[in-house]
Amino acid sequence: MSKPTDVNPIEWIRFFLAFQSPEKRYPLYQGATPSNIAGFMGISEFEFQEALKKFDEIAKNAAVSLLDEEEIRYQLKNLPFEQGQTILAFGDSLTDDKQGWFEILRHLVELYLPKPQLRWINAGISGDTSYDALRRLRKVVAHSPDWLIVAFGTNDAARPLLALERTVISLADFWENINVISKVSEEYIPNLPIWITPPDVIPNMMEDIGYFDVVINNEDLEQFREVISGKPGYIVDPYGKRMGNPAEMWNYISDGLHHSPSGHMTTVRALLNTLSNEVEASPGKQLPQMS
Repeated sequence: MSKPTDVNPIEWIRFFLAFQSPEKRYPLYQGATPSNIAGFMGISEFEFQEALKKFDEIAKNAAVSLLDEEEIRYQLKNLPFEQGQTILAFGDSLTDDKQGWFEILRHLVELYLPKPQLRWINAGISGDTSYDALRRLRKVVAHSPDWLIVAFGTNDAARPLLALERTVISLADFWENINVISKVSEEYIPNLPIWITPPDVIPNMMEDIGYFDVVINNEDLEQFREVISGKPGYIVDPYGKRMGNPAEMWNYISDGLHHSPSGHMTTVRALLNTLSNEVEASPGKQLPQMS
């Protein structure tokens, strides 16, 4: 990915800062402090911290908005999470996003519970594929999560501009990688994994913005979703149409790939709907109701 020469550097950094986390990509480098990350990105530490506050505010406001929906409040009562548990999200930039679906979900549950006692870990890293996921599995398991939310596939399905005849990760390799994640989850994590399928993209928006060195075709994403939909666990949006059919522009930011707050809220709705339906089918322990 290359930066266009006609884009203001501050606007560029603010655009991508939401889903860039050097401290997660390079956990052994102790220099990944806020001041150093800000300097590396070409902004002041104050601008960096203000941006983080703004992202968190956007996620919280989205959660507040969702709580106004009667269906959401009903579904929250049926969540299978128990107090004291750890929920870990494992994915790419759509998960890493500091104003994204995982952060909205965290705020939503914390607002719903009178005394939240859940631990939330966002282990999403921008640009990751299922191959990168395999390399990070040991670190993920080391957190001892009670629930693992897995959201890969978008970057796997990308086709390099100079090698359009193949996807970055072949469909066969993706099947193998997802199968390993499934087996490791079964062995080390007490609850079934929650799989979030990669939704469609808007290819013409991706092309128009000129940032990407890859092409992502919705036909490829459909095949990668079929691999995920065949795995044991909770399957969120098996057909990948939660952003609309065809995908609707307001669910995306201007690059046609990453999601707007509206798009991330749509993912939260789909996740809650999946978990709530499963609990209704097989009643178990539920979150305490808000007093």
